[in-house]
Amino acid sequence: MCKRWCWAILLIGIATQAGAVPIVVKLRERSGAFLQWERAGRSGMLSELSAVLGVHSARPLVPEGLLHALRQRAQQAQQAPRGASAQIERLRQIAILELPSAVDTALLLRKLARHPAVEYAEALPERRICGVPNDPLVAEQYALRLIRAFDAWELLPQGAQPVIVGVVDTGVDPQHPDLADNIFLNPGETGLDDQGRDRRTNGVDDDGNGFVDDWWGWDFAAGDGSLQDNDPRPGNPHGTHVAGIIGAVVNNARGIAGVVPSVRLLVVKIGPDNPASPAIYNSYQGVLYAAAMGAQVINCSWGGPGRSESEHDVIRTAAALGAAIVAAAGNDGMRAPFYPAAYPEVLSVAATDSADNKSYYSNYHATVGVTAPGDDILSTLPGGLYGRMSGTSMAAPVASGVVALVRQSFPSYSAEQALARVMKSADNIERQQPWLAGLLGWGRVNAYRALAESTLYFCRIDSLIIEDADGDGFFDRNDELLIRLRVRNVLDALDSASLEVFTPLVPAPQYLVRRVNVEALAPGEARWASEVLRLRLPQDIPDNTVMELRFSVRRGSELVGRTTASVVLRPSYRTLAANNIAVTFNSIGNIAFNDYPDNTQGDGFRYRSSMNLLFEGALMVGISPERLSNVARGAMQAQQDRSFVARQALQLWQPGTQAAAQAEAIFADEQRPGDLGVEVRQRIYQFAHPEEWRDFVLVLFDILNRTSERFDSMYAGWYLDWDIGPSALGDRAVWDDSSAIGYVYHEERPGYPMGGAVVVSNQGVNFFAVDNDGRSDDNPGVYDGFTRAEKWRMMSSGIARKRSSRTDASMVIAAGPIRLLPGDTARVALALVAGMTVEELRRAATAARQAAASLGVDTIDWRFLPQRLQATIRPSVWTPGNPLPRLRVELPEQRYLRVLLVDALGRRVDELFAGRGEPGALEQTLPVSALGSGVYFIYLLAGREGMVVPLQVVR
Repeated sequence: MCKRWCWAILLIGIATQAGAVPIVVKLRERSGAFLQWERAGRSGMLSELSAVLGVHSARPLVPEGLLHALRQRAQQAQQAPRGASAQIERLRQIAILELPSAVDTALLLRKLARHPAVEYAEALPERRICGVPNDPLVAEQYALRLIRAFDAWELLPQGAQPVIVGVVDTGVDPQHPDLADNIFLNPGETGLDDQGRDRRTNGVDDDGNGFVDDWWGWDFAAGDGSLQDNDPRPGNPHGTHVAGIIGAVVNNARGIAGVVPSVRLLVVKIGPDNPASPAIYNSYQGVLYAAAMGAQVINCSWGGPGRSESEHDVIRTAAALGAAIVAAAGNDGMRAPFYPAAYPEVLSVAATDSADNKSYYSNYHATVGVTAPGDDILSTLPGGLYGRMSGTSMAAPVASGVVALVRQSFPSYSAEQALARVMKSADNIERQQPWLAGLLGWGRVNAYRALAESTLYFCRIDSLIIEDADGDGFFDRNDELLIRLRVRNVLDALDSASLEVFTPLVPAPQYLVRRVNVEALAPGEARWASEVLRLRLPQDIPDNTVMELRFSVRRGSELVGRTTASVVLRPSYRTLAANNIAVTFNSIGNIAFNDYPDNTQGDGFRYRSSMNLLFEGALMVGISPERLSNVARGAMQAQQDRSFVARQALQLWQPGTQAAAQAEAIFADEQRPGDLGVEVRQRIYQFAHPEEWRDFVLVLFDILNRTSERFDSMYAGWYLDWDIGPSALGDRAVWDDSSAIGYVYHEERPGYPMGGAVVVSNQGVNFFAVDNDGRSDDNPGVYDGFTRAEKWRMMSSGIARKRSSRTDASMVIAAGPIRLLPGDTARVALALVAGMTVEELRRAATAARQAAASLGVDTIDWRFLPQRLQATIRPSVWTPGNPLPRLRVELPEQRYLRVLLVDALGRRVDELFAGRGEPGALEQTLPVSALGSGVYFIYLLAGREGMVVPLQVVR
């Protein structure tokens, strides 16, 4: 039995201090944040992001010395790859942020991603070594015979220069007798300098690449991983084993032979010095260093799940410098992509055994390029030893060796062509395991065929457009799909080719046009197919079905290219965009996105082409904390209370019979413990005319009591987590008494839109302004979870908390209490509103009530009536040159009202109002421009009530 050895890499990109939370951000090139950071030498804080980040430090993902080495490599390359220099310069924009460990990383990434200065923000992905050690040593190297390496050696050109292979791993033993002669020595850092000193130890960057005395590689993880030096000797033995597979010395009468007889192993250490440590650090820098030093092949026997934009930027840069990158496909035994192997610039290598069967531990996926022997691979270990290991970590260097042989034999090939030749010359092993067709790449590598084949055809499908014929962007039953593809020829000239599509979808679609032709393609030429592939979807498609499309390019019967793509059929969410608002609804009561908290399924809430303004919207219906059905985030912030299930998926009509866009869904709870026992019919209306109806979306909820009990006090409404502006940390949630609108605005940047909601139907109104980071009894917040008790309190307490702090704010707005008998239905009408000013929100709310009334909804003309006399002055301190203060008086009923302005001694200065005051709010500008400095008071007398409000004038 093989004991699995798939170590977790603590951090792929950088070394951090204990407890730190590493985050990568790429700043936009012309943003103020990047320009300021660059002026500061790419160090210190990012001032423009401080409101989001708080205390932090920022340092470059790619240090200046490494950037210098990359630029130097781009200039020295005989064939400067197109775009390499631009790709290198873009790396300057990527920063590593170090923050306190208490930071909520997921929330912070969400805030950063919205900032206009940020191109992307992500946590550093976890990566792991892909090796599996075994016990006894063996004297055979079956892998070399299986891939016909000995035959391939006979075809190598005489006198060819050794190929440089970068081993980015845990370090290599340079004194191993089977490796020492093949270790790369940097010619710019060996020999004697002008003063007769040994360049290896003179403390000078002799070759000007930004690294001092890097005479045989570099250690990016010295000591505990936080240091760097010029001694990449191994910590963990993994790297030495990988190096031996590629380049153990051939014909030296000892040990084993590597795949490549004439090779130089460029050692790049990314593991700490502790041989027992599984951690690696700074692998981003390691890959770039290998490319900068001229590595023609870079082997990465590590990786992990999850795509990373910063990692992909690094891979693209290394590929642009001409490096052919080979990586392990992973040891999880899963059908899943594994990174960096799954990036399109990388050759992903799965593992097979001596009989060409997929190894039990190896991943398999459409992103796999080839397989290679990975079981029981004998290779070098530190201290002059040998041992067997298994894993895709061992398969990758076998494939790297074959790529190196191709680069040596075909020196004019680009990195992409070298990888293509290795893939196209592989032996097909699908026949013996047909259930893995298309998931093990082109087959098991064959070194002999890779060198011997005189003509090889290989194409990439580099552009793909999938549309539906009716143009509504919704892939529905019986829809016709139109697929356009562009093919790029990588290897030898093609006289003609055909494109074909297949899907394993059951039931299968009808193929209207399954195969189309592509005209002749010269090497490097790209061309769109002459026709469009067309297929008709079947009648029976469940909601949210993921249809995999497999595309193949053939020259006659020979397969010369392939790729896959996926589309979602009948998604249970739709976006309405018929007026100034574009907003997504799903089939169970959510708004903005269908997949909280990832928020990738949907368009959010946008106003007049703004950025997204709404992170989460969710329906809540209940009679108590113990009986509350909802789809808002739950007691665990990253999980939803998914009470509702769809009975009828959301359907969209554009135009609708009563509005420019209409949608409808039916959903119900499952009457589990905690559920209320209701069915909800949700109708959505979006109007384009008249003009004043373009700033709201009206939603009607018909709520059916499915139980046998009477609901005396039911409440129904929304939780809305608005994110206005780039960070949302400057937001404030507010209740507007005059029009019964709850809304959120960005207090620091008034130029951003405002988003809000209003109860339209004739029911009581409840509102609660939420500080998301609140933790007090009267301000519970949601960062630590959103319990049902908190939801109930916020939706059933009347106008409870009118104003949030300036922070990341959200709100609850609900109708109720509502009496609902068994079997009866209650209608609740709510509206989402947007505008640039409060007045625009008020007009939108009025228009929403008019629209609801036109649909037969019993609406209310809202006027806020306080329980007692209230008065406020804003501002309460006035200085000349500023707007005059305004007095706001609120009356609970019609009363005789008298308003006096008096000085500090109680002497009357002016009578501001005397007469009948109507219920509601009265506002008046105070005539203080002629007053001298001092303290004044407004006396208010309303029936039997009175109050005094102070005012200060400062000159």
